[in-house]
Amino acid sequence: MVTVRWTGLRLRVEVADSSLHLPDPSATQDMVTGGRGLLLVAGLAHSWGWAPAGAGKVVWFECAADQPVTGDQRIAVLVDAAQARTPFTSKGAHA
Repeated sequence: MVTVRWTGLRLRVEVADSSLHLPDPSATQDMVTGGRGLLLVAGLAHSWGWAPAGAGKVVWFECAADQPVTGDQRIAVLVDAAQARTPFTSKGAHA
């Protein structure tokens, strides 16, 4: 289930699933074409995190209108994620 809402300051997107596997952006493999979503989220979102929910979890991210990622910074994030070389540093707190 996907929920998108405006908090008054940020756009918040939440994705709920039934998997017990925790989000791990460092698990991306070089030769696999998928699995880079969290790298993109970590590089482009203002903050992100996850929380347990019932028999699964909710992964969320927020985009702040006053902190856009544009130009060269955005291109660098996209290229790094495509190459799976983006070092993971969470900007958000895990709930």
